Amino acid sequence: MNQLDKIKEISNNATEEDDTIRIVTTTGVTNFWIINKLAAFTTLYPHYKLRIMAVDDKVDISTHFADLAILPRVDSNPDIVQRKLFTFHTKLFASKEYLEKFGMPETPEALDDHRLISYYHNMAGHRGDLDWHLRIGTKQPRIPYLIINSALGLYEALVLGFALW
Repeated sequence: MNQLDKIKEISNNATEEDDTIRIVTTTGVTNFWIINKLAAFTTLYPHYKLRIMAVDDKVDISTHFADLAILPRVDSNPDIVQRKLFTFHTKLFASKEYLEKFGMPETPEALDDHRLISYYHNMAGHRGDLDWHLRIGTKQPRIPYLIINSALGLYEALVLGFALW
């Protein structure tokens, strides 16, 4: 079963009578995953209308009216059916221009000499440890060059060669 079929299966509330699927997800999932899937989904299921609510804060599913939530973590709730859609591997990213200017870090310790972006600087993130690169290979956390809790802003900063994340 492909991911689009999983979305349809998960959304038990979307029927021919109620042809709207209400999705709660993060801005990153919206900007970089769902948007890329919309053309295929609407071709396969043209009668469904989508309502996407992108949030960056921790989501309490019980307070959001949604047919489905695509979130990295959801608190345990016996009333919520949870299924894994995909695995996300954390990696470091930089533009070609950034790497030409600052070089490729070959070891965790080499990150000390780079401009690093932080998503949650000094905050426990509900999405997992997005700032792991600030602590790897060092006893004291690195000070980020840029702090930005916007997936699209982070992406643009990387593309423009501003920093490493």
